[in-house]
Amino acid sequence: MTNLDLGVAGYHLNKPEQTFLQDQNQHLPSRLVAHANLEHVINEQMVWNTNIIFMKQGVTDYFSVGSSIGYFLTEEKGIMVNAGLWYWKNNSIIPYMGISWQQLQMGFSFDILTSKLNQAAQKSSAFEFSLIFRGDRGKKTKHMYVIPCPWK
Repeated sequence: MTNLDLGVAGYHLNKPEQTFLQDQNQHLPSRLVAHANLEHVINEQMVWNTNIIFMKQGVTDYFSVGSSIGYFLTEEKGIMVNAGLWYWKNNSIIPYMGISWQQLQMGFSFDILTSKLNQAAQKSSAFEFSLIFRGDRGKKTKHMYVIPCPWK
């Protein structure tokens, strides 16, 4: 089974005024976002997922791409472990580890800086713990409502 999600969004298309002093020349630039996510069930125990996102607002842009693999430890309880790696354009590499059990998912990620911030006296690395609870999707599957993708 393979799932593909694609999306495009636009924000501030009317370029609203963004000023405290009522300066009519200060406008919030439009922001465009595009993303794609591909999920593929390799076999009964493994799921591969990859995604990409691109954002642009004014002269600033953001690009990230990555992939993960999920492995079901037990089919009866729907326990899955995930590991993946993402690249954030001109900034960092981001490893991810996670575990899912039924409708609960926990994860940990950490930025490994590749930008000039890595040379700073006080490095600005970030780490993130995530906790996700998914409601009943109304369709019971072999793996008890577990969605293999670590970020959906």
